[in-house]
Amino acid sequence: MERTKLVVLFTILAVIIVIGVIAYELLPHGKPELKIATAGSLLPSFTDFNENFSSKKGVNIDYIAKGSVAIYRDVLEFGKEYQIIALADVSLVEDLYNKGLVVAYSKFVTNAMVLAYTDKSKYASEITKDNWYEIIMKEDVKVGFSNPNMDPCGYRALAVMALASQYYGTSIFESIVENNTNIRMNTYEGSITINVPEDLEVNTNKITIRDKSVDLEALLQSRELDYAFLYRSTAKDLGFKYIELPGEINLGDDKFDTNYRRVTVNLLGGKHVVKIKTIVYGIGITKYGKDSEYVKEFIKFVYSSKGIEILKAHGFKVLTPNFRAEGDMEWLGEISTRT
Repeated sequence: MERTKLVVLFTILAVIIVIGVIAYELLPHGKPELKIATAGSLLPSFTDFNENFSSKKGVNIDYIAKGSVAIYRDVLEFGKEYQIIALADVSLVEDLYNKGLVVAYSKFVTNAMVLAYTDKSKYASEITKDNWYEIIMKEDVKVGFSNPNMDPCGYRALAVMALASQYYGTSIFESIVENNTNIRMNTYEGSITINVPEDLEVNTNKITIRDKSVDLEALLQSRELDYAFLYRSTAKDLGFKYIELPGEINLGDDKFDTNYRRVTVNLLGGKHVVKIKTIVYGIGITKYGKDSEYVKEFIKFVYSSKGIEILKAHGFKVLTPNFRAEGDMEWLGEISTRT
């Protein structure tokens, strides 16, 4: 009899434990979480946002940092449920807005392209703003940029070299890109078209390509790479030396936007077409973040005096927010008028 009671007691305890485990798994617990995807060049700024925002608001932030085109495809093709995206090309965010996947977006910050290097780079003591293109065309110099099919910094690097070929009257693009990859350039009546195949073929003795621009950091520091085309903010964040390129070709001076727009880049073998223009990043709220109070608080923090201070410290110029939005999101208008 006593043994039967013990069996029943242990059975009841086991059932209670199982119910408790199931309830723990099903019921919400721990800190709420924000899912944010950013361009790699924005990660240092957003990491600082996290340190200033997360602990005060009691929310964990799950960051994904990768090439902006890769994030664009994550949302469009693979259904990734990021709540906020911040991409290095506002046109990508705008396209997701037009497709109904982003419910609000604004132009965010500006940047410019530079040529980054270290003291250990070949000819580092000789390179200047006047001879940089001659240095990187040397046979023994290794040059890097990010994958154009995945990262706007990559297709912008191609545009810089194409524009530089005409600006300096030399065969920079042919010498560096066409002679060492299967990427090709055509020119017609002042217009430039760059064709990037879906599957890249690269002479790795001369060219290094990585998924996103910040992936080139370790290669520069280890001397596996001599020079890399990066955003000014990234070069500054990583502590590299860099050459400031002429405004006519660096994609960062709005006075020369008409010149930049002469370049079109066909990505993924023509599946995606990019019209080059002055570098403008975009920030957007996706349909997955529309009703989140934490998304609202995070966007407000980004445009607070502290958020703007962080962005400026990382080398960005912050644009006045002017959100396009669908539905009931009046609070975004309050941000626009406050900053």
